[in-house]
Amino acid sequence: MTPFVLFVNLNGFYVGSLGLNGEQPAIIHRNKRVLDLNAAASSRGLERSAGLPEAKAMFGREGMYVEWEEDAYLADRNDWLDVVTQFADVIEPVDQHQCFVDLSAHPDPGDVAEQIQAALKAQTGLEACIGMASCRWIAQVESFGFGLPLCSLPVSYFPITEELATRLVGLGCTKIGDVRQFPLEQLRRQFGKDAFLIHQAANGQGDSAVKALYPLNSISDRFLFDGIADTREVLENGVVFLAKKVGRRLTDEGVFSKSLHVWLEDEDGSVSFHERTFGKPIGAPASLNFALNLLLSELCHPISCIRIRLPDLAPKKRTQRTLIGMTAEGAKDESAQNALGQLRTKFGNDSILLANQVAVERYVRVRQAWRAVNGWSWK
Repeated sequence: MTPFVLFVNLNGFYVGSLGLNGEQPAIIHRNKRVLDLNAAASSRGLERSAGLPEAKAMFGREGMYVEWEEDAYLADRNDWLDVVTQFADVIEPVDQHQCFVDLSAHPDPGDVAEQIQAALKAQTGLEACIGMASCRWIAQVESFGFGLPLCSLPVSYFPITEELATRLVGLGCTKIGDVRQFPLEQLRRQFGKDAFLIHQAANGQGDSAVKALYPLNSISDRFLFDGIADTREVLENGVVFLAKKVGRRLTDEGVFSKSLHVWLEDEDGSVSFHERTFGKPIGAPASLNFALNLLLSELCHPISCIRIRLPDLAPKKRTQRTLIGMTAEGAKDESAQNALGQLRTKFGNDSILLANQVAVERYVRVRQAWRAVNGWSWK
């Protein structure tokens, strides 16, 4: 599978969250640098990442200077990230206004990236600058919108420290393309263990791993059908695969959820969302398979992809069964309990009885007592 990394940068997130879009220049600052600014400040030449002293020198008492506080933006951060979760499963926030998204599993990642951008605009009213590449650092550079070949950009855009970039400039490498002329062995003599990273970046490569860090306490996965799932049998094959794969993760991690979110992608690319909350926990392949089939029981149109998410995971209660280990309570007999529940629902509560609830005829009980006392059967 070819890696496909999307970088999302939501411009104006902080001033928009605080509603500072008036005519007064407003600056959000963090660590004495400009983190965000409104149009009134931007129109007069101030740029993001400028120093706070520079901003104060430019606007003086006319400006509004707000120090960044994490808690003030958490709710709005979650709101825009929730929009992204409608399209992707692997999301790694790197700041409250930025995230990486892994779209490698999508059949058409470019189209999904455009849908994310449009959905964020509709939800927040803000422009989302996006960049797409096979690795993280290039995706981030592409979001800047330079429209220039990578080799023509300064080496300061490399995913390396400022000190290493300065040393590259000292060697005559002012642009990324200049570094390509140096063989790896020569770079090793100059940069030691950092040489491979520099060589890799110069050739348009780098780290492509995106961590699934949002939403918290959730498990997500997808099944892409080979063609279209236009029969119940084909759909159930995808359901069984997801139930086994995700259910094993639930069992291994000792967690459960009572909610199930499902996205179904149609042949034309449209997506429908379904969700349901269950009275009993979903914490194993059997219970997840039952929940999926129940949720999709009325599905009657062909689909090409099914995505599921189990949110709000909670740890299973654990009880000590032996002196040498712990076993998740109910994990082993959960499938049996589900089956019994379905039988009782259909045939009534008295259809299934415990062994001590079964009536035994008197002559059988007499023979059992005789055998217990005398040690031989009734003759």
